[in-house]
Amino acid sequence: SKLVSSAGSMTTAKSKAKCYMKLMKDENMMLFAALLHDALSILSVTSKVFQREDGSVADIHQSIQTACKALSKNKRQDGPLLEKMKSGQCEFKPKLESVRESFETSKIKFLDSLDGTLASRFSDVDKGIVKSTKIIDFTIWPDKSEETEVEGILGSGIQKQLFIFGDEEIKYALQHYDKILENTVAKDAVLPEWTALKLDIYESQSDVSKLTWQTVSRKYNEKYPYILKLIYLMLTLPSSSSKCERGFSLMKKMKTHSRSCLSEQAMCDNLVIQMESDPIERYIVDYLNLSEMSLLAHNLYLLIFY
Repeated sequence: SKLVSSAGSMTTAKSKAKCYMKLMKDENMMLFAALLHDALSILSVTSKVFQREDGSVADIHQSIQTACKALSKNKRQDGPLLEKMKSGQCEFKPKLESVRESFETSKIKFLDSLDGTLASRFSDVDKGIVKSTKIIDFTIWPDKSEETEVEGILGSGIQKQLFIFGDEEIKYALQHYDKILENTVAKDAVLPEWTALKLDIYESQSDVSKLTWQTVSRKYNEKYPYILKLIYLMLTLPSSSSKCERGFSLMKKMKTHSRSCLSEQAMCDNLVIQMESDPIERYIVDYLNLSEMSLLAHNLYLLIFY
């Protein structure tokens, strides 16, 4: 019976292998596989933006728009692998006598569906309070080197684009968080503070794109308290669920069977330390050499996880 079973398994495996080989030699199947590869190459770039810890809603919005444009381009022009497949430049060359009309129709339908799914899945990124959060991303702030100026307003050298940048978003955020800010923020002072904060930042920073709101908060919290309170609220909006997923993964590593009695508060404290703190090397690099630093980091890891 074992021999019969073994022979049956081998027959099944051979049948599957023949079926796979037949599919790999099918013209439409190979073309569609190349199309999928090109589409996934575009989507993988967007996926990496979603997984960034310091990613913002503006980053995600821009990456989605870029992906949609790239997918639309693939409707008119074949992607790299699909182009190679059609021209026979790939190492594996199926016999492609002609590109069937059915594949071209399926290609357009597939890319349209993918484009529509992206647009509908993230439709709220381009409206409401989510859209307003784009101003917290320093990488999209106006370029300091632009020459357009507003003469006679707060002195010369003030860029027009910078002067109006983010005003509409701040107004919308004020309206959105009206009840929260009602007793803590002087709303009439928010817009003037926003303008003054932008000017101070551009005066003191040579490269604004590398700035962080932690640095801005430490430097200007007392000078511009109202606008920064509004910015803090906007920063609480998560750009994606990647950080939540990292938190659950870290929690599984932390609360093992050997640490089943770990209290909820202790676990929360450890999670905050692991997820929110800067790397330990940033604090002790000036005081310890590399070997001592590695040993200390290892001991801290053992203390937290074991």
